[in-house]
Amino acid sequence: MGTLHFGFSRSAVEATHDRLLVSGLLAALACLAALVPLVEIGSRWVFRPLRRLGVAAEALGAGHYDLDLEPQGRDEIAGLTSTFIQMASALRERLEALSASEARQRALLEEARLREVMLRAAKEQAEVATRAKGEFLANVGHELRTPLNGILGMAQMLAASDLPAEEREAVAVILDSGRALLAVINDLLDISRLEAGRVTIEALPVDTGAMLAAPLGPSEAQAARKGLRWTLVLEPGLPKRVIADQARVGQVLANLVGNAVKFTTVGEVRITARWVAASGQGRLRVEVMDTGIGIPRDAWARLFERFSQAESSNTRRFGGTGLGLAISRQLVELMGGRIGFDSTIGAGSSFWFELPLRSADGALAVEPPVRHVLVLESLPANRTATAALLRQLDLTVEVAADEAMTIAALRRHAIRLVVLDVDAQEGFTVAQRIRTLPGALGLVPMIACSTAPDPEITARCQELGLAGPLPRPLRLRDLQNATRAALLEPQR
Repeated sequence: MGTLHFGFSRSAVEATHDRLLVSGLLAALACLAALVPLVEIGSRWVFRPLRRLGVAAEALGAGHYDLDLEPQGRDEIAGLTSTFIQMASALRERLEALSASEARQRALLEEARLREVMLRAAKEQAEVATRAKGEFLANVGHELRTPLNGILGMAQMLAASDLPAEEREAVAVILDSGRALLAVINDLLDISRLEAGRVTIEALPVDTGAMLAAPLGPSEAQAARKGLRWTLVLEPGLPKRVIADQARVGQVLANLVGNAVKFTTVGEVRITARWVAASGQGRLRVEVMDTGIGIPRDAWARLFERFSQAESSNTRRFGGTGLGLAISRQLVELMGGRIGFDSTIGAGSSFWFELPLRSADGALAVEPPVRHVLVLESLPANRTATAALLRQLDLTVEVAADEAMTIAALRRHAIRLVVLDVDAQEGFTVAQRIRTLPGALGLVPMIACSTAPDPEITARCQELGLAGPLPRPLRLRDLQNATRAALLEPQR
């Protein structure tokens, strides 16, 4: 047996393998070269809308809401694009609404600021105007009262003298006319002071009967001339003395009683005062009833307003400024009380006011009349009128026009009382000079008189130990009460 050997060359196989590998690689490279453009084209077709949405989102985040974006096709990306566009539009509308709201708020704030500035300016102008009006009325009132002091003072002196009936009637007309003019001046000054808040309430012990009776004299005389029945009733239980502002209570009562007499032609006027007791303090209730023309119900609401009367015809028929009730209401409220009324047309009216007051024990003693009085007044008319009133009280009167004459008179005579005018600074200067005199000369009682008393003048008088001030034109009864009361105060 022999041996058979076979042979196989790998070179041919390896050459074939190499060719196939090269061919595969070339085919793969050819396929890859062909695929790259296709992928680029596909990515552009598929991812471009997404890139546009990304750019739009960045613009939206930067605050640009007007987007150049349109949906392409009807696929999901187109739907997403449409929704994105709607979202941007809604955001733009809300931003515009918010901007408009902020603009309106800024406009309102600016308008409010301008109004505040205008109101502040108007308030300042009103305050300046109010001060100017008050100063003007005070100056005019002073200028009007100065001649009235002389007219009414001399008329009162004439009325107390022996005159024929015709002349006495003429003097009565002078007094009535002067007092009417004085009432108008006082009303204008009072309403001006009330508006400016310059009216203060001073509560002092006063005689209740005198406080209620003192302001009724002029109205009682007028009622007698008209033939009206006049009744003043002080009911049992009324304290003999109370703590009150006598001048303000008297002013309110005088206004109410004056109206009652003015608007009543037949019948009566009845004033009733009673005390309503309470713990700590009581209430003084004063009612003024008349049988006059009455007040229409449609006029009730405006009755306590300034410059108001129930009917305009009443102003022409009865006169008056329409300020009395407005002043009375404000004064009563300042004193912590209340005021009201009831009325029937053709049957009359009933006005009342209540004040919370405290009773005070004791009564004023009556001092023997002062015999020697010194009047210090720079104006001759006021000096003559004041001296004439004092002489009617059976007093011996010396007059002085300046400080030198006053000091000389005090050293020359046994002066028991000094009555001086304090409208000018000179009056307080003389009073201060008197207080520096040695011994009894520096302790002499003094009564101040003023055309327009105010809290500042009252404070100065209290500081120097002066009684008053008494308002001008002086009334005989006020002067008589003041001369007595001044001597009851401890000498300082």
